[in-house]
Amino acid sequence: MKSGRSLVSLAQELERQLSSKKDLVVSSMLLRHDTNDEGDTRLVIEESGGPAHYGITPLARRQLAEKLKIPYAYFERMRHEQPVLLDRNVNTCPASLACCWQLSATQPAAEIEACWLSLSPLDDWVFGVHCIRRRNSMPTPVVVPLRWTCVEWHPDETWGKTLLPRLIESGAEKDRLDRSVYVIRLAGNFAIGYPKGESPVAYVGEGSFGSRISSHKKWARLLEELVGEFMFEVCVATPRIKKQENTYLDCEAVLLQRFGERFGSAPLWNKQFERRRFPHHQYSREKLDYVLGKRSGAKYKWALKPMKSSPFYESYLKTHL
Repeated sequence: MKSGRSLVSLAQELERQLSSKKDLVVSSMLLRHDTNDEGDTRLVIEESGGPAHYGITPLARRQLAEKLKIPYAYFERMRHEQPVLLDRNVNTCPASLACCWQLSATQPAAEIEACWLSLSPLDDWVFGVHCIRRRNSMPTPVVVPLRWTCVEWHPDETWGKTLLPRLIESGAEKDRLDRSVYVIRLAGNFAIGYPKGESPVAYVGEGSFGSRISSHKKWARLLEELVGEFMFEVCVATPRIKKQENTYLDCEAVLLQRFGERFGSAPLWNKQFERRRFPHHQYSREKLDYVLGKRSGAKYKWALKPMKSSPFYESYLKTHL
């Protein structure tokens, strides 16, 4: 007869395993999926001390694909061949998010959908993903201050020699511009016709405008070809909340959401809306509308709307609500 562990040693081993792992219940707004070029996946969770990164085991990947109703073979193919597409599917698909990632109510103490993550003994791997439903209180609301710095910009002007000095002269802080939100507006007699009205806004972005100025120049020049040479206006803000380094990403999502509410679409050159990361962050509607709509006294004479043959048509139509 084989002898096994005693009940005492078995109990001790179970206690050791329980003490070396932890479970997290995480709102979707604090959680995102990230895949590198080698196909390694991880979940990034916004914790109190900053973003925490957890690797994902094959079992957890399979569970995640099942919860999001993505065929596992397709999930794995995207992971190896199209990691950016995989992250976009996981992080932004509305039908999937409603399953187990997204907050299902906005009121405090409302019933929410959340992810229950079981972590390995080393606390850096996710080995189980479960969908649960529970009562939970929202974090205390936080008001995010927004101060806009707006300057004129022509597509022939460079970042380092022209636009950056112009922003600094107008009050922008250089060392904060790498994590900013910015709005590109038409500064001439033209606005853009959207489903619910007209706005001069052509694009809402995040990060460093300087590092993306080359890509913006391309579509800005396409607009110039249509209406002749004119100036744009670039409005930049650097929202900051202590211990939340991704506040600027949440602010971009809020700007796009507000624009959609007012005009029935995302701006002309935005391909999609973004997902909010901190739903308890609050923003002044007046500050948002200042850069999104027509300002008092502005007299636009024309409203542009792309036709099917225009290079702007696909992105313009894609986000209509």
